[in-house]
Amino acid sequence: VLFDTGPLNNNYINKRVIYNLRHKMKDKIMKYNNTVILADSKTKIVATEVAELTLIFQEIPDLVIFSGNFIVFDMTANDAIIGLPSILSTELFGYFIELITNGRDKIKTNIINTMAGKLVEPWLHPA
Repeated sequence: VLFDTGPLNNNYINKRVIYNLRHKMKDKIMKYNNTVILADSKTKIVATEVAELTLIFQEIPDLVIFSGNFIVFDMTANDAIIGLPSILSTELFGYFIELITNGRDKIKTNIINTMAGKLVEPWLHPA
């Protein structure tokens, strides 16, 4: 699942995911007719379905449960994209901030370890 601050209106789900789950969620998939404009601002996709989904995130000590509508279309890189309105206006906000904070801490640790390795290593082998 991609938490994407670019989509200003909606959430999206990969058509392949819906295809695999369609038999379990017939009453949660509705007809829809709209055009989705992708991040390049040029590519347009006609979407014909929207799915009402509940996602459960378990990476942190507490479960985070999010329910919302997801526009269905073919995506190559992601199973789902959660857009900015859902991130900001639901229980996902705290989870999103935690993901960013954890990522920042990992990057900072990696940078410090890399720098320490480069700074310390020459002193371990005297000339």
